[in-house]
Amino acid sequence: MGADSAAAAGGIEPYASRLKPAPDDIVQMFEPQEINIAVTGGEAQGAWKMFGARYERTVLIDAWR
Repeated sequence: MGADSAAAAGGIEPYASRLKPAPDDIVQMFEPQEINIAVTGGEAQGAWKMFGARYERTVLIDAWR
């Protein structure tokens, strides 16, 4: 059992609410603070897909060089 599943079974919110919805209800899979994406490099005509997101910030990664 994963950490989220254990939290849901233990009644910890917001995970516990994910066990209760009706079959047609929309359920938020992830909390925004649980998602971290780093995009580095680049290419011509690069493409990627996502299922929903919002812009948080841009961070310069070359400063450490």
